[in-house]
Amino acid sequence: MLGHVVTDLDGAAHDVTQPRLLRRLRRELRGRAFDYLVAGGPCGTFSPLHVPQLRDTMHAGGKEGLPQRWSAAVAEANACWAATALLAWEIWLAGGEFVIENPVDRG
Repeated sequence: MLGHVVTDLDGAAHDVTQPRLLRRLRRELRGRAFDYLVAGGPCGTFSPLHVPQLRDTMHAGGKEGLPQRWSAAVAEANACWAATALLAWEIWLAGGEFVIENPVDRG
């Protein structure tokens, strides 16, 4: 209605941790193919109700000693968040704007 074009990236086909897709998106953001970025990464690992708790304010990158299944999930989420931050940096450098939904409990 407002004349904006929205490109939705979600799901495995749009995994921003994949180098080829990340390079393409960085190039497009740098070239101002987009005016703004609204992003949100995976939030399940941030839940204080998760059993076991995977993160807390003292261990934002993930708690030590987690079972392999959960440490792998945290590592995967961290890679996605790192790529999201990189995309925000690219659009900011190009003069665009960004918003990142942040599920982290800041206490």
